[in-house]
Amino acid sequence: ISLEVYTNFRILSMPATDAVTGTATYFSKYDIVRDDYRTLMATCALPGFCRPVQVNHHYYYDGGVADSIPVQHALDDGCDKLVVILSNPRDFVKQPEAHRPIYKRMLHKYPKTIEGIDHRHINYQASIDLTAKLEKEGKAFVFAPSKHLNLGTFSKDAALEQKLYDLGVFDYKTQSGKLLAFLQK
Repeated sequence: ISLEVYTNFRILSMPATDAVTGTATYFSKYDIVRDDYRTLMATCALPGFCRPVQVNHHYYYDGGVADSIPVQHALDDGCDKLVVILSNPRDFVKQPEAHRPIYKRMLHKYPKTIEGIDHRHINYQASIDLTAKLEKEGKAFVFAPSKHLNLGTFSKDAALEQKLYDLGVFDYKTQSGKLLAFLQK
């Protein structure tokens, strides 16, 4: 992020999951210290694949465990118009985590994180439902891929990743007029 863009953010809120409590913590741009990117690392430290990241005497994992789509948090922060960018098509239904025995053993020190992973699919769907409601009310604009591309979190298929990128550019171009109209209301 360029310094000019960074300083012009009124609010920048990045969720991370407190490994001990399993609750979301929202870091702001003021939590990022020059040459110390632990807050950013904490927001994307996948449980079971990364160690929790220590920030200010607390340990954190990826914010998606506690708040995959922080729509309610944005509303609570006073936002009255939201642009929500989904990484899956609108009809995607998140399933319960399939590897519970593995992550239960790996994360045994953090039972609340395990509980968060166990309920992630339920919380994700609640955020999707709220987003759909806000969209119907004219309070949210939603970008979602227009088709499925079977690209997982750990994909290393450069061609498939390029297809997803190209799809995102195409979807943006087809919806940019609607986005501008939404923002000007």
